[in-house]
Parts: sequence; C-alpha cells; structure tokens
Amino acid sequence: VDLTVNIYREMNVTVNVTNINGQVVHTYNGKPLTKGGNKLQMDLSHLEAGIYTVNIFGGGSMMNKKVVIK
Repeated sequence: VDLTVNIYREMNVTVNVTNINGQVVHTYNGKPLTKGGNKLQMDLSHLEAGIYTVNIFGGGSMMNKKVVIK
C-alpha cells in the first residue's frame, strides 16, 4: 500500500493498521517525515482480504482512512 501524507512541518509519525476488531495488525515507524507530501510504502501482503483502518498519528493529530484488501 502506498500512502501520501501531507504535513506542515517535519515530524515523526506512526501508522497503525487495525482490523475490524480494532486489533493492530501492522505498524509503520519510519524516519521523520519532511514538510509537504511524503510517500509511505507498507507491505500488507501478509493480511487476509478484508476492510482495515489506517490510523496515522503525528504532531498531536490523528487521521483515519479505510483500506480494502482483496
């Protein structure tokens, strides 16, 4: 999965992928992201088909997105 994250200043982010039961099934802790658009690549091939939530945490903020794995 490729994610583009736009941020207003350099910061560390954590990305958790959770399943429908709210269990964290994948975590991304990469290098600090720079101001502007950043592309994150995550290998989620180990996950079963289904609907997952991608939770992005950084700078005191959180954003959630749904992803469907077929």
